Amino acid sequence: MSPQIEFRIPISPTPDFYERVHLFCAALRRLETASSKNLVSIVVGDGADLSRTRRDNFWAEQYEVKWYRVPDEIFAAYSYHGTADFRYLLPDRGADLVILVDADTVLLKPIDQDFLWMFCDQPCIAGHMAHLPAPFVPTAYSSLQPNDLWPFLFREFSITWPERLYEYSLKSDGEVPPAPAYYNLGFIVLNQPAVRIFRENIFPVQDKLRTLIDSYMSCQIAVTLISYLHATRRTNLPAIFNAANDLAHLNHNRIQPDQIKVIHYLRTDEIDKHAFLTDQRSAFFNSTLRNPVNKLLQKLVRELLDERGGD
Repeated sequence: MSPQIEFRIPISPTPDFYERVHLFCAALRRLETASSKNLVSIVVGDGADLSRTRRDNFWAEQYEVKWYRVPDEIFAAYSYHGTADFRYLLPDRGADLVILVDADTVLLKPIDQDFLWMFCDQPCIAGHMAHLPAPFVPTAYSSLQPNDLWPFLFREFSITWPERLYEYSLKSDGEVPPAPAYYNLGFIVLNQPAVRIFRENIFPVQDKLRTLIDSYMSCQIAVTLISYLHATRRTNLPAIFNAANDLAHLNHNRIQPDQIKVIHYLRTDEIDKHAFLTDQRSAFFNSTLRNPVNKLLQKLVRELLDERGGD
């Protein structure tokens, strides 16, 4: 049995984002079979003109892509956080599972059989632990210290402190205490009961959260709070489902390149994710890369362009 999966991606209406979601869709198509077709929903913020977006992305007609525009009032109130969080409010497309992915991710291997355990009535979520604790500035209780963030938030939201805590995926030196399940938003899997819970709670939680702290990671923080508030069944995924192009992350998690299922090319020391598919495409192809994740990405893009005739 292959589940119907819907991938939801937040972007801004710019050429580099369009090229990255094109790459995502082309790589995903390679993994599909007759019994495994995937849906892609792309959420566009920044007051996008969807008619123009569709004209600029005629390639999307060959994939199961739907474009959605973030309502002006949500973007005005929440900025790019609203673009990410509006994904929970999208119409149901009939998928068994919804996977939240960033635009700087790409699948290398099939994943549809990895999440069959989520076929149940209980809300379920799966993700890979964030690299590091969330940076923040208190908007209340100015004496709040970094290591006290999670206990503070759990008290403010009246959440029972969990018995089991986890190490961050890039930090285990003893200086940073373990944390509740706090997932990197580059790849998070939800079943439909969980999607319904997040749809109802994401903006109320965000509204309360920003009275307490200011953090550009508030979307990730909100995922943790909602999952614990509603007794969601959680599974921490290994790094192969969210393999950063970060040598420290690779080494810390003992990732073998041939095991990677999902690349998350968020680091820019060797490649510029905003330009490697546009202005710097030739330089990207001709670069001698050291990072094995970047090498996999380079190989994938070359192969996909060869299949498309080099366009």
